[in-house]
Amino acid sequence: MRPIRALRFECLRCGRCCVQTRRELHGLVFGIQLWPEEKKLLTCIAKERGIKITVKPQFASRSKSDITLWQLADEPCPFYDETTRSCTIYPYRPLACRAYPVCATGGLDKYCEWTKRHEHLIPFRLEGPEPIWNAIIVLRRTMLEQTRPSRWVFDLRTEKWYKVEDVIKEVVVIKI
Repeated sequence: MRPIRALRFECLRCGRCCVQTRRELHGLVFGIQLWPEEKKLLTCIAKERGIKITVKPQFASRSKSDITLWQLADEPCPFYDETTRSCTIYPYRPLACRAYPVCATGGLDKYCEWTKRHEHLIPFRLEGPEPIWNAIIVLRRTMLEQTRPSRWVFDLRTEKWYKVEDVIKEVVVIKI
């Protein structure tokens, strides 16, 4: 068995994560996950800059009107500058962007050029600055919390709500 290497993520500034912002999971399409505070902040920044953004619900708890998480539905991200290949709101970017290339499910995003260049080294342990790991922990806990029974999930493709237990058939158990 080969030893697990430690690799440090270094963004290649390819822009794929900002241009291809939608991801498919369990047959549903999701945008960039936003916490309620992030939704407010991005909406204010967009209004201040005269940028149109589309924010849709992502998860709801007891009822569809009890929205717990939102998602930026635009593709490409309206805050991405293709000329400079950079985020125009970098200090204010959402937690999901801070944790990238790690997704809410805990896996690495297959669209990331860095991931593609290093997939031959799997398995490896991803190293990065401390704030990234804090973001990943929060994203994982959120994903687990939001997928409990009687929760609702919003699909960007169909623009409809679905019960989580009707969509997510496999149960993922994470031991800590």
